[in-house]
Amino acid sequence: MNFTEPWLGGKKPNSFTLGLFYSNETNAYYAWQSGTKHFRTMGVSVGWGRRLKWPDRNFSLYHEFSYQAYNLKDWTSFIVENGTSNIIALKTVFSRNTVDSPIYPRTGSEFSVSLALTPPTRCFRKISIIPIPICRIVNGINGSNIINGAQSAVVLPADQQ
Repeated sequence: MNFTEPWLGGKKPNSFTLGLFYSNETNAYYAWQSGTKHFRTMGVSVGWGRRLKWPDRNFSLYHEFSYQAYNLKDWTSFIVENGTSNIIALKTVFSRNTVDSPIYPRTGSEFSVSLALTPPTRCFRKISIIPIPICRIVNGINGSNIINGAQSAVVLPADQQ
């Protein structure tokens, strides 16, 4: 769910944006059933943008702060199957727009450059590196199993060791 106020303040086209989202994926077949596994994401974002006077009036600058949380329970699609992850991000978009009509444009162009930054986890709490063996069983000759192995590492917060 998103809300954008394109003329915040009334005198200049300063935009204010607020966004919320929630998603819940489970292994349940029907919506009224409860699954034994889940992958939940939720987040919020707040943004502010304004039109620039230089180099011309078609340029704009937009800043956004966002927070996202992920929660996994026995979800085998990722390296980490259980746990919680939090992401804080700052995003800036520099754009130029000369499109005459946003729904059915006939003339003009739109160009944008964006940069999104997330601070490293170590700025907030201790982390550790846990080696995880990755094995694959391959069927060999006469029904014997051959195990191919490798070593990988995953960075987890200290409270999930």
